Amino acid sequence: MSTENTQDRARYVMRPPVDVFESEDGLRLVVDLPGVPKDGLELNFDQGLLGLVARRPLGEGDDAPFAEFRRRFELPRWIDGDKSTARLEAGVLTVELPKADAARPRQIQVSFD
Repeated sequence: MSTENTQDRARYVMRPPVDVFESEDGLRLVVDLPGVPKDGLELNFDQGLLGLVARRPLGEGDDAPFAEFRRRFELPRWIDGDKSTARLEAGVLTVELPKADAARPRQIQVSFD
């Protein structure tokens, strides 16, 4: 993401819908972000928090106004942040947040004497 000074540019707040789905494998977040370029997206995971920042230009040129979306999600402890993935396709961001191996159900072998 660009580190340019954006203080002099107009900024508008976006409020796109976010859907969260839970399955046996973990969580899936789906966020509608039409018009957000690859370099306008920042996603990070730190100490159980998922941070999302998205910026979409509203015009042409470096001084054009932009729309911004910022959101933080507190995630369950059983999420494995190191194995998380994200994909931006056709204006839709999909974030896969898998369960840690220790949190997955497993069969326990029983021994007999």
